[in-house]
Amino acid sequence: MRKVGIIGAMPQEIEQIITLLTDVTIVNEAGRDYYLGLLNGIQAVVVFSRWGKVAASATTCALIVRFNVTELYYIGVAGGVSNHIRVGDIVVAKRLVQHDMDARPMYERFQLPLLNKIYFEADIELSNRAMDAINELLKEDLQEVFTVDVRSKFGIDKPVVIFGDVASGDQFINSSI
Repeated sequence: MRKVGIIGAMPQEIEQIITLLTDVTIVNEAGRDYYLGLLNGIQAVVVFSRWGKVAASATTCALIVRFNVTELYYIGVAGGVSNHIRVGDIVVAKRLVQHDMDARPMYERFQLPLLNKIYFEADIELSNRAMDAINELLKEDLQEVFTVDVRSKFGIDKPVVIFGDVASGDQFINSSI
């Protein structure tokens, strides 16, 4: 049976999704509230993971082991280091890399020790489903998604969905160099 897990690193990232759930039950595990319910008829568990890789991985483990999710979507606000990505654009992960992983000289930079991987490939079927859903959303009138003030302040004109690499880490990037 399909069961979707949705994680956000900030409460604001999941608030609107929680309001879309029906038949909601809240389960508190290890200091986190897991919102179980139906999202468009699909069983879903929505949770605020807290900040950082360790919190995200602990929350992911709980979703898999305790709540038996079959799909996992990590959502949220992020910055971009590519010149062709603009504020309002949405990136769906093609590959995931931990940008601040550096265990040199024992391992190559970015390599995850014992896994011999520098990145993880996203599930193409799930990525395609996410891209299709986002493209449907972007067909809506922007005035219903963003206020005029928000669109003006951030220069949001025509957001697009991009299939690309996503980097995560516990260090903020403040330069493209």
